[in-house]
Amino acid sequence: TIELLDAHVQTDQPFMIFTSFFGPHFPYAVPAPYDTMYDPTQVERWINFDESFHNKPLIQQKEMLRWNAGHLTWPDWQRVIAHYWGYCSYIDDQIERIMRHLNALNLAQNTVVIYTSDHGEHLGARGFFGKFTMYDESAAVPLIVAGPDVPQGCAVDTPVSLVDCHPTVMDAVAADPHDDDVDFPGTSLWQLAKSGNQDRTVFSE
Repeated sequence: TIELLDAHVQTDQPFMIFTSFFGPHFPYAVPAPYDTMYDPTQVERWINFDESFHNKPLIQQKEMLRWNAGHLTWPDWQRVIAHYWGYCSYIDDQIERIMRHLNALNLAQNTVVIYTSDHGEHLGARGFFGKFTMYDESAAVPLIVAGPDVPQGCAVDTPVSLVDCHPTVMDAVAADPHDDDVDFPGTSLWQLAKSGNQDRTVFSE
């Protein structure tokens, strides 16, 4: 990504870059010092760690069997979670490298940045690994936007989903939708960010 930024700044042309990271993702293997950055004993026990899957949907029971995580004790999960947090910090530092370079090239003032993820992670909540339920820890994702005309220093509670990213990008580059795209779902995040909190329905799959 940094190499692409260097290349584009030479051309003085508009650009769009999609940067994707594998992590934080199972098996949570990260290099030093991130693998020991967090003390497992300081990880507080999830309040739903002992929740039973008796009489829960069959898909959840099957996922429990698939991951075979029922034998893991809370101290086991503390070690897993500490590694996951280290992985998050590792990714944060890579994003910081990109953002610092964007600033160094004087591109930050006219570049829109969207930070998000494709899914969450149970990470021991309800004894689960993975992402295969509609619980918040699985379905909810981070979403941070920055750039010109984005309200600064505020959080908006309006529910959004990843389908809102397409009209957001179209809006950011001032592109008219193609005829084939006019029925696409989603609303530009810029519009939602400027409209205050709304009661809005979004779908997850």
